[in-house]
Amino acid sequence: MSKLYVNEIAPKTAGGTVTITNQAETARVAFRAQKTNGDVSATNTVLFNDIGVNEGTCYSSSTGKFVAPSDGNYFFGFTGRHQGAVRVQVAIKKNDATVMQMRSTSTNGTMGNMNLAGTGVITLSAGDDVKCVVTGGGPLGGGTDGEGAVFTGFKL
Repeated sequence: MSKLYVNEIAPKTAGGTVTITNQAETARVAFRAQKTNGDVSATNTVLFNDIGVNEGTCYSSSTGKFVAPSDGNYFFGFTGRHQGAVRVQVAIKKNDATVMQMRSTSTNGTMGNMNLAGTGVITLSAGDDVKCVVTGGGPLGGGTDGEGAVFTGFKL
């Protein structure tokens, strides 16, 4: 297959048009972020501080939000844990509205590690934001031992 490199593209005749695909629409979007710096209590947005992948730079560790660069369907996943005889609830929110809820409760009231996880596909418009929020119980373990909560996403 041959490649053609040019410095300028112009119509062949006066009044013609040149169409160029918007590269932002075809750019890959994917992220993986982990919380490794402490616990998160109820009603707080989880700020995932360790960003392993951020293609398209759509996830912000300072706000905890993923912002969609274009319209489409996006896959999101969350895994987390907490310790002790408590419950914890985590929501994935789109523009501050809950679209997915995960709960974990100790069934026998004893101490131990409890895990929670969820995945889903969310339809987003350009500029919509998605974040994880501890909505009840807690705290959510922050993984100071290297096993913190993880938030992932990518455009389908």
